Amino acid sequence: MNLRLRPPSVVVRRLGAVALAAAAAAVLSGCVVVKNVTSAQAGVIGDVQITATVCASGTPTICPEPANNPAGGGADRDVQLLIGYRVSAGATAPASLRFDGDPGSGPLLTPHAGYTAELQRLVPAPAGEQWFGYASTLLAHRPGVSPASGVVSAGFALPEDPAGLFAGPFRYRVVVGGRLIDATHPITAPVACGDDVDGPSSAGSDGQTVCIDSPSVPIAVTSQTLTTRDLALVSGDAPAPVPPAGTVSAPFTLQLAGPSSGSLLVGLSATTPIAGAVPVVSPATLTPTANSTTPVTVSVALPAGTAPGAYPLVLTANVGGETRVAGSVIVVAGPGPGGDAAALPAISRLTATPKAISRIGRARPARLSMTLSQPGTLTVIASRLAPGRRAANRRCVAPSRRLIRAKARRCTRYVRAATIIRAIRAPGRRSVTFSGRGRVPGSYRLTATVRSAAGLTSPARSIRVRVLR
Repeated sequence: MNLRLRPPSVVVRRLGAVALAAAAAAVLSGCVVVKNVTSAQAGVIGDVQITATVCASGTPTICPEPANNPAGGGADRDVQLLIGYRVSAGATAPASLRFDGDPGSGPLLTPHAGYTAELQRLVPAPAGEQWFGYASTLLAHRPGVSPASGVVSAGFALPEDPAGLFAGPFRYRVVVGGRLIDATHPITAPVACGDDVDGPSSAGSDGQTVCIDSPSVPIAVTSQTLTTRDLALVSGDAPAPVPPAGTVSAPFTLQLAGPSSGSLLVGLSATTPIAGAVPVVSPATLTPTANSTTPVTVSVALPAGTAPGAYPLVLTANVGGETRVAGSVIVVAGPGPGGDAAALPAISRLTATPKAISRIGRARPARLSMTLSQPGTLTVIASRLAPGRRAANRRCVAPSRRLIRAKARRCTRYVRAATIIRAIRAPGRRSVTFSGRGRVPGSYRLTATVRSAAGLTSPARSIRVRVLR
């Protein structure tokens, strides 16, 4: 199993609320433009930061070009700014965007399901991409305030692949639009673009909204790309049970998707709660080659007095502060009825087919198959992967505003979604099914254990399955 510790981040620079109101008010006058859109990974293997300049067209040296809807205008306006991001499917978007100079009490851009749906309806995301639409709280524009430009940088966590590794490239497109707000068209009204994504007067439109004022539609339907790096740790088969004072070796694999570089120095370390045991990782450091798979071994010499039982073994890879984690289990065998070492029940050859399932209707479920060494009670726990932040007690919790402002360490939390229990009457190849029907889209970790009639529980084995939108 593996764990990506990185929910999305967000940074917004050099754009005050007044200036944004001026830029947003320009939308229905055909004056708002997005340009200088760039992207980069925040670190060697971190989130993708998409940076864009939002400004009023006709601004000298900044946005001299016109937008889609040139028209006059200079009256008092209450407006709502719309920003859309089309990115690689499965990416995790920022929870909100905030403007510069605002300590936390001013206007926000927050996810807007209606705007997202309109973008998808009029400019459908191609296969492998999805839209995220954001809408601001009310912004007041008054004549005499010069329009300004600003830079918005939004951080997107790389998509979670069932294998834990995003192969890239990361695809994206940024668009801007807006709508006028008044007593007849309140900010709570649905976003209505009509039949024309870049014009406020088409059939079905409310006459107040331009969903994409910039860039032009021929550009908006295309995607920009970024070559990315992603790193994953994957655990191999659980080591065979060993007696006290024995030595156990646990296999892992380090995977790199994307190009290598001199800055891609991976440090590896391992921990276990076994008193007196010191895990030795080989290799301890490495610079993986492009699109490579590297075997890693963790060896642990057990002290003579180690009590029988199952002990976790955790391997951590660190690259410039970004971490990846994988786990295995060390099973210390105890004396059986005949004086021999009695192994705990074990699960091996765990597979899931298919690894991507639909959440709609009578879609085919994932079949989880495994080989059991003993009969007993099989338990499979399905947990959905979700972004989180590390709290003061080091627990990974939901990302609250307080933790985000405090820049608490990012992590991935597991939200329990289902528990499957089956009585297994004989050892051998067995299977259970996991349905995606009605579930939240995303990656799920399926963790299986079996408890024998003697009350012994096997080491846990895990695999990932993705529930599609």
